[in-house]
Amino acid sequence: MALIERLMAFETPRVPVHYFSSMLGELERGFVTTQQVVDAFNLDASAQAELTALVAKLKPLPESYAIGAFVTLTNVGAAYDTIGAAKGLGFVGLDITGITRLELRVQYNKIGTGTLSWQLWNQTDGSEVGVSDDAAAAGDNKTATIVVTPAQPLAGGVKLLRVRVKSTTAADDPVYYGSTLFIRRAATLTADTLHLVLMQAEKNIAPLNTAAALRTRLGI
Repeated sequence: MALIERLMAFETPRVPVHYFSSMLGELERGFVTTQQVVDAFNLDASAQAELTALVAKLKPLPESYAIGAFVTLTNVGAAYDTIGAAKGLGFVGLDITGITRLELRVQYNKIGTGTLSWQLWNQTDGSEVGVSDDAAAAGDNKTATIVVTPAQPLAGGVKLLRVRVKSTTAADDPVYYGSTLFIRRAATLTADTLHLVLMQAEKNIAPLNTAAALRTRLGI
C-alpha cells in the first residue's frame, strides 16, 4: 500500500495526516527514528520507500548570525588576540542550549605566507569550539568553514562566542570580511512543537505512549 494513497484515504488503513505530521516533526527534531514512524503506522515496503523520499525533503532552516565586518589585520601575530584589531572580529551572545550543529563560515583575503588559523572561541568558558587552518597560497575571497556536531545537544545557557585568528607567520596581513554562524537545535520547545507532541501522545503513539515518556520529552 502506497503512503500517499493512505494519507489521502484512497487506501486503508488510513494514515491520519495530523499524527503523521506530528511524528515527522519529532523525526526532524531528532526525538524519534524512521523505524518508529514505520512501526507507528504499519508501513509496508512500498510506503517505506515513499517515506524515505519524503524525509529526504525535510530541510529544517538553521538559525543564522552575522559576526563582524571588514577588518585589516596588519601583523596579525602568531597567537590569538595579539593585536587590537584581532580582538574586534565580532562576537555573538548565544543561548547554546539544545544546539546539535554549529557551522561558522569566514570570508577573508589571505595575505602572507603562513598557515592562517580561524577559530570559533567560547569566551565565557575560555574554550575552543572549533578551528579551520589554511596552509594554502595567498588569495582573495577565501572561505574557511568550521563545522562542529556535538555527540549530545549542548547545554549551559548563554555563552559569548567570538571569531579569532592567528598565523604561523606573525607579519602576515589578512583581511577579515566577516563571517556567519549557522546553528541547529534539537530541544527547543515552541507552542507549535508542543501542540504536535501532544497530538502524538493523545493517540498513545510510541515513543510517547506513556505519561513518563511524555514528561521526559517535555522536560518536566
